[in-house]
Amino acid sequence: MSKKKTKARVRDAQAAAPTGLSVPAFWTAAPDRLSKNLNVPGVYTFRGPVDGRETVRHFRVSQVAGGLLLTDATEAVALELVEHARQKVDASAAAERARVALIGARSPNEIRAARGDVVAEQTMKAGVTRGRALTSLGTLQQRHLLTMRQFEAGDRLAQDVKTVAGAREARDDAAPEYSPIGGRAWEDFAVAAGRNLELVKRACCDLPWYDGISLWTIVEDIVIRERSLTEAVGGRNSNKEARERTKTALRIALDVVGDVYELPAHIKRTRVLFNGVPIEMRYCEDIDGLDEAGEPRIIPRAIKLKGIRWVETAPTMSKLYDRAKKFLAAEANF
Repeated sequence: MSKKKTKARVRDAQAAAPTGLSVPAFWTAAPDRLSKNLNVPGVYTFRGPVDGRETVRHFRVSQVAGGLLLTDATEAVALELVEHARQKVDASAAAERARVALIGARSPNEIRAARGDVVAEQTMKAGVTRGRALTSLGTLQQRHLLTMRQFEAGDRLAQDVKTVAGAREARDDAAPEYSPIGGRAWEDFAVAAGRNLELVKRACCDLPWYDGISLWTIVEDIVIRERSLTEAVGGRNSNKEARERTKTALRIALDVVGDVYELPAHIKRTRVLFNGVPIEMRYCEDIDGLDEAGEPRIIPRAIKLKGIRWVETAPTMSKLYDRAKKFLAAEANF
């Protein structure tokens, strides 16, 4: 029943009420101030001033001849509302106890393992170790999927991101303090970290995407947002080719980050014999897990061919030579 019809029927019931019954002081104002109580079904609530005081009364509605009859149920409804509130508090407390019990049933290593690889490290107490969850970048390095240069580049970027996130806002009325004797101020580190972050983003965005993958996006996912490689690829249902493309894109991006931080690079040069002419090719060596002997598996990645940017990976150098010759032949026939 709509609120408008309810008020009209209340007025009808008021007019038909026996004259011998006492009528509360707020009865004449009630029909225009009744609202349906959403917490207790079948109850209407009156809120309004009576004799200069704010009054709240609850009524149950029932059908009578000529309209509706309002029965004052303020005390019973108040008790019912208190009971509803108590039940909500009890339910919330029970849910919290269940959550705490679930967490307490798992060891710290299990909780950390859900976030990534766990390594054991020494503590200040002799003979006592503790488990520490690795970052996404640390997990990849632990699995021998990154070179030390690539890991250091990503780690430096991650530290700069944390510095920027925790930096204080410089005051407008004073320049950052600097003393050649006392060292640099915090603001100096924050400004430098922000500049490095901007340079890395610009350098990654200036380079073309690798096989449909943005270099800045993959750095942002793995290093800054600390998403796992599986999440960055698109989930566990992704195929092997997609995972390999993502790993290569990340390695290229981290090499760019290393260039920004001016880390020593290990670029090698070789020559590809094509139609009797030696063509210069520059390449680097990535790490892709361990081989059967437990040694790092080295895979070559071409960087430049004939002086122009050319990115290609291969499991061995002989196959990289073959792919370079195939590329040169296609370019000559174009």
